[in-house]
Amino acid sequence: FVGVGLGASWERVIRDDGNVARDQDTYAVGATYNIDKFGLQAAYLNVNDVDTYADSGAEQYTFAASYSLSKQSKIIASYSQVNNDKNSTFTTESGYSVNAGQDLGIFAFGVRTDF
Repeated sequence: FVGVGLGASWERVIRDDGNVARDQDTYAVGATYNIDKFGLQAAYLNVNDVDTYADSGAEQYTFAASYSLSKQSKIIASYSQVNNDKNSTFTTESGYSVNAGQDLGIFAFGVRTDF
C-alpha cells in the first residue's frame, strides 16, 4: 500500500535483585499513513503486569497528524493517553510524574525542521 507504514514490537524486561526474579512484557503496534503533505500516525502499547505484582501494567494510545510546510519542515499535533493499573506509574517522555493508578493525557503541538 502506497503511503502506509506498519510496525510492531515486543520487549521483555527481566529484573533479578538476588531475592526475587521478575519479568514484564510489553507489546506495541503502530501505523502511519502519508498522502501528499499530510501524515497520520496511530500507536497502541500494552504493558503486562510484572510477575508476582498484580495490577502493575498499563496501556497507551497515541494519535498524531502532521503537515509538511516544505521539504525540511512540518507541523505536528499529537495526543497520548496513558491508562495505568492501580499499582502503575507509567508516564510519557514529558517528564510529568504520576501517582500509582493515575492516568495521564497529553496534547502536544510542534514544528520539526531537518537540516
